[in-house]
Amino acid sequence: MKLASAWILAALLAGCVNDIRLDPVTGPLSHQVPTPTVIVVYSAPAFSVRFANGEVCRGDGSDFLVGTVSESPLAQEWDTVYGAGFFRAHVLGISIHRTVMAGDRGTTVVLENGQITPESKGTLLGIGVAKDSRGNVYKLSY
Repeated sequence: MKLASAWILAALLAGCVNDIRLDPVTGPLSHQVPTPTVIVVYSAPAFSVRFANGEVCRGDGSDFLVGTVSESPLAQEWDTVYGAGFFRAHVLGISIHRTVMAGDRGTTVVLENGQITPESKGTLLGIGVAKDSRGNVYKLSY
């Protein structure tokens, strides 16, 4: 059992397991039936996302301290996904990870994530939100 757990952990840390996704919350993709899944591949510090249409967006990220609301381009999206006041109560003043990804067909995606809540501390990427240049807002999910 310990060996199997070690292999699963190693695969997650290597970015080999594709069970991380972005679920559309608002925007054009959230209205499609069925709602498309956007797959997230993570291999520190790089992220890539693959859309249903085949477009792939890639980028490297970095950790930073969110000192003010204006320092996060996704402050409003945190509140959209997790509820009014979430950003000020849980994200402001902590270190999170931000990645800006560019797509091979012109789409850009900004992703912010971190181990912000007690429940998210045991997960690989914590919780997170993203927004693309096509008007979609996403929740990072497992």
